[in-house]
Formats: sequence, structure tokens, C-alpha cells
Amino acid sequence: MAEKQSSLLALAIAGVGACAVSSGLSFVTGQAPHQASPQVATGLRGAQQTQSGNGFSSTMLGLAGAGAVTAASMGVSQRQRVVRRAEFAAGMAGSKLHGWGEYQFDPAGFATSYPELLGWFREAELKHGRVAMLAYVGLIVPDAVRLPFEAVQDPSLDLLTAHNKLIGPGLGEGPMWWLLLACGVIESLRFEQVGLAFESLTAENAGDLGLRMFAPSSAEGMESMKMKELKNGRLAMLAISGALTQGVLFNAHHFPFMSALRSEKQSGIGSRSTMVGTAASMGVSQRQRVVRRAEFAAGMAGSKLHGWGEYQFDPAGFATSYPELLGWFREAELKHGRVAMLAYVGLIVPDAVRLPFEAVQDPSLDLLTAHNKLIGPGLGEGPMWWLLLACGVIESLRFKQVGLAFESLTAENAGDLGLRMFAPSSAEGMESMKMKELKNGRLAMLAISGALTQGVLFNAHHFPFTP
Repeated sequence: MAEKQSSLLALAIAGVGACAVSSGLSFVTGQAPHQASPQVATGLRGAQQTQSGNGFSSTMLGLAGAGAVTAASMGVSQRQRVVRRAEFAAGMAGSKLHGWGEYQFDPAGFATSYPELLGWFREAELKHGRVAMLAYVGLIVPDAVRLPFEAVQDPSLDLLTAHNKLIGPGLGEGPMWWLLLACGVIESLRFEQVGLAFESLTAENAGDLGLRMFAPSSAEGMESMKMKELKNGRLAMLAISGALTQGVLFNAHHFPFMSALRSEKQSGIGSRSTMVGTAASMGVSQRQRVVRRAEFAAGMAGSKLHGWGEYQFDPAGFATSYPELLGWFREAELKHGRVAMLAYVGLIVPDAVRLPFEAVQDPSLDLLTAHNKLIGPGLGEGPMWWLLLACGVIESLRFKQVGLAFESLTAENAGDLGLRMFAPSSAEGMESMKMKELKNGRLAMLAISGALTQGVLFNAHHFPFTP
């Protein structure tokens, strides 16, 4: 792009210069260039009027020449922009017919960084979108009507139980195997079209199974149909992900995948008896909330000393739905937080100082190259193996404390490695220290994720990870 702009700029400057020189040599005198000096001298001594008019003409002609060259270069640049705009993502459907004009959305730069993989990206997107559309229909329709097969008439079938109940009991038995067979047939036909290694897959035939039964006859209609499928598929991928997540979290396995309490709130029941019953239960409910508030998340650190009073944040209901796993949740959170804090320090500090080992002195080491350069060449060689050994020692000590199956892990000892070297002596100080570690760990998990993502996307592998 820079070379093209420089070429156009050089062309414009050359055109201006050529016009200026040609006008000065020819248009001022109206004769050959070698006669210019005497004519100019004569004009300077007595023919000011004629010379002035010719100078104005030469200036106008020079400006006109410059304007013509500039206009020509602008036309070329404009045509190039139009071509580039038409070729965005190899011209694949996806940037038109969305209601607000044309747009070209590719913040990660996949279309420009991996043009040879555009067909693969679109094939994968369409396949996932089609599966998601069918899957969402399969979540809702069975509540109203079932397929005419005995195997699917069980009323207990839902999004959580269907897979295990519909596969087996033997190999190849059950509707899930029929579904696998149907998918295999479609994939086999696709392999026949584009090859086993997808070597014939292009941006033009990505996702095209050759089905034209309901396809529009016009090019505009086909473009619109492609866009509709793409948008509906994207929406379905979000919808099926949300429905499955919400259904499991709220233990609501049928449409609209809401908890019973939420459904009652939205049902609009407002009879007097209901209001009386609700008022009578408010006292009990209030006392229960007080008890639960005192015992929130088994009293683990995390809801105090954050600057805005006490709060109890658990929108997914993990603390109430899985109280026996609270220790595991906190152990995992603290471990990830500690690793993230060390990792972020490891992203920044090596730009200023390195460990006194020859293996880590390579100046080309950064967040993208460090792992592969520091592991090997042989098994057990390189600093990455030293790091694995250190982690193994810490994990072994932790297994000794809580058991190989973490059977001794509780909400009270979660994350407690028994290190008291810098621990506060008072209970209040210990509570504050736990809260600080927890909050810094949560912040570090967000920070390391953002730094790695930003560094790779912007190809900026050193702090502050900006282009």
C-alpha cells in the first residue's frame, strides 16, 4: 500500500514538474526552447504586458496539468479501493444485506493473514451454524411432538438425559447411532466433492453441498439466501450455547429453560390467596435469607473488604447448587490466580532483567517463542522441564496434604499450602490477606488473558503489547 501511494505521489510531482518546465520553455515564448532567453530579456526591457499575459497563461496551464495528473491518480486510487472493497474476504457472502449498508468486519485480520484458509473458515462456520439450527429445533419440538419411533417416546428425555438414554445398550444400537450414520453419509458426500484433505475446497464452494431444490433462480436471490443462512446460523450458535448453559445452571431442561421460581414470577398470578400466602411466607423467607447470608459460600473469603461493604455475588448459584464442591472451586480459583500472577510478571520482567542462566539469554525470547525455544531439544532438557519439575514438587506436597483424590479438601483449607512465613498474626489480618490474594489473582487472570490475546492479534510481543 505504501509503495503504491509513493508511486502515485511521485507521478503527480513529476507531472507538475513537467507541466511547469514545458510551460516555461514553450508557452511563454511560443517558440523553440533555445530561443527562450533573448525573448525573455526583451520582454523584461519593454514588453511587460505581453510577458505578464504569457506568465499567467503558463501558470494556469501548469496548474491544469497538475490537476489533471492529480485527478488521474485519484481515479486510479479510487478504482483500487473499489476493487479491494469488492474483494474483501475473497468476495464471500457476509458483508451485505444486513440492514445498515455494507460492512467489512474482521478485527482479528483472518481474511488478510490467512487468505488460503478462508474456505476452511467459512466451511466450518456454516457447518456449525447448520448443526446449531437443527439442535435448537431439537430442543423445543420434542416437547410438543415426537418422532414416530418407540425409542424416543420416553417422557423423561430432555437436553440432559437424551444422549445417554438414546445410545446403546449395545454397539450400534439406539437413535444416536442413526444420527451418527446420517452425519457420516453427509460427510462422505462432502469428501467426494472437495477431497479427503479438502484440497478442492475454496472460498467459492465452501459450504455448498450442491442442493438446489429450494434455491432462488437469480444471483441476487442466491446472495440473499446465503446471507440469511449465515446470519441465522450465527444466531443459532449463540442460542444453543445459551439454552444449554441456562438449562443446566437453572436445572430447567425444557423450553424456556428458566427456573421454577422465575417462571412463577413471570406467570402473573395475582390472586388474593396467593398474595396472602406470599405475605405469610415472607417472614420465613426473610429468616432463611439471614441464615444463608451468614453462611454464604460456607463463609469462605471473597465477599468482604472490597471497598463497598459486603456483597454476595453468585449469579450461577454454584454455592447453593454444589455446596460439596466449594472447596474444589476455591482451590481451582486460587491456583489459577497464583499462576496468572506469576505469568504476568514473567511477561514483563524479562524485558528488563533475565535469570542468570545461559538458556534464557536469547533476546528473541518473547510470549510467542519462549515455550518452543525453552523446551528440548531432548526429553527432560531445557528450562520448561525445570518449570514442570517445580510444579510437580508443589503438587506432590499438596497431594500429601489433601490426598490424591482431594478427599481431605474442604472450604476451610482450600488453597492453603501451609506457608506462614509472611502471614499476619491476627485473624483480621489473615482475612484481609486472603481477600487481597483472591482479588489480585482474579485481576491477574483477566490481565494475562488480555495481554496474550492482544500481543498475538497486534503482533506486539512485549509490554505494553500495543502496535
